[in-house]
Amino acid sequence: MSLEEQLLNAMVELEEDTSYELVRKLIQDDVDPKKVLEILREGVERIGERFEKKEYFLTELVIAGEIFEQSAKILEPKLKEEASNKVSGTAVIGTVKGDVHDIGKNIFVTLLQSSGIAV
Repeated sequence: MSLEEQLLNAMVELEEDTSYELVRKLIQDDVDPKKVLEILREGVERIGERFEKKEYFLTELVIAGEIFEQSAKILEPKLKEEASNKVSGTAVIGTVKGDVHDIGKNIFVTLLQSSGIAV
């Protein structure tokens, strides 16, 4: 099984430490950080599907958001390195500090930044 598949499985199974370790390995192997973000996004999508089927609950959604957010922090230096070369716009986004929606906002900000949008 490839590292990418391992990361997707670790994300869906909410294995935090394994997910972070795999993100670091993929970066060390010079995998495009946007590809890593896409794997993480797919993992969150699958977790959402499990939530809809009542296999996962709100707690698992929060954990998934946290794994995504912490993984994005690991990827941030590489993403900024790439994005600094091609800023294609600016966006302003916000939520009430500490609000549950803060996790979703942070995920969205990471995706915008990886697309070359200054946030």
